[in-house]
Amino acid sequence: MAYKSEVAPRWATAGVVALAVAISADLAKPDSTELSLWVAGVGHWVAAGCMLQAMLVRHERSLPRIYLISIFALLVPIHLWSIWIGDVPPVRILAVNSGAFAIFALALVVCLRGPIDAFDKIMRSIIVVVLLLYPFRMAVYFWFPPEATPGGQLVSQYMLLIFTMVGILGVAFSMALLLAIGTDIVQRHRLDSEIDALTGIRNRRALNRQLTDANSVGGYGAVLVVDLDHFKRINDHHGHDVGDKILIAAARELDAKLSRFGTVTRMGGEEFAVLLTNENVAAGPALALSARQAIASVRLPDPHDQIEVTASVGLAFREIDQPLSDTLRAADLAMYHAKAAGRNCAFEVERRHGLLELRAVA
Repeated sequence: MAYKSEVAPRWATAGVVALAVAISADLAKPDSTELSLWVAGVGHWVAAGCMLQAMLVRHERSLPRIYLISIFALLVPIHLWSIWIGDVPPVRILAVNSGAFAIFALALVVCLRGPIDAFDKIMRSIIVVVLLLYPFRMAVYFWFPPEATPGGQLVSQYMLLIFTMVGILGVAFSMALLLAIGTDIVQRHRLDSEIDALTGIRNRRALNRQLTDANSVGGYGAVLVVDLDHFKRINDHHGHDVGDKILIAAARELDAKLSRFGTVTRMGGEEFAVLLTNENVAAGPALALSARQAIASVRLPDPHDQIEVTASVGLAFREIDQPLSDTLRAADLAMYHAKAAGRNCAFEVERRHGLLELRAVA
């Protein structure tokens, strides 16, 4: 399935094209043919549907297809009849406005469900105003019919005001949608740049951003550093292809076992880091052992199923107001003590009375 930042621009582009066609047909008045009247009406429906769909797919939501089909199946024949057969302008106005109102109302119901961002709030507000304008437009048309005097002149003034407001709102909606899609694309590229190409988990760039991001730093209270033991020996004896497979399997095991407790990243080479959230700090020692056991469970298929993989793990608890990068360095220090103690074990470090205290995690 295509990523949302790829799908939304397609819908938005389709909406712009449909709107351009509808406006061109509208501009043909007063010399409008039956075809241009029909294209103008249906074009507005298609443009509204595509633009609103572009807004919704940003959050992996969609206009319900069955309802859209029902709206078009009901109103397109009525619209056709009012233009080509009955030549009844009031029915045509009612059909066009009812169709647009139904599509916008349907989009509003869908976008009220689930999370929304600042751009969605703006677009949702515009939808509400547009929904109010459609009934007002129909009311003005039927209260002051064009053939009435001076009602004909009055309706022209009101309709001009309504068309102007709808145009301004349309431009505002399009700009908000454009900015939202642009933000999605930028975010996607940022996320892509923060995913390790080999293992599929977060990479060092993502880790560095989290170490400095004020919005995320406060949520972490401990750090695990996991380093595979004798990894160079594995590469030398079995080849880098096998080493890559081990890294992929190790990342998968760590992510499966620990991602619900914090953020798992590959720091580089055979070294991984896990930032534990504040609510999981107390479980730090148990999670350090869990990380070691996750690596020990890595097994490759035959003919490499006899390769045993172990890891040395370092755990550090974050002090009050301590930069998270310092906690990472402390966990790295604990990991090196685990290496020195014989590997395939875990050490934790904690500052007591101004001194770093290292001890094995059992």
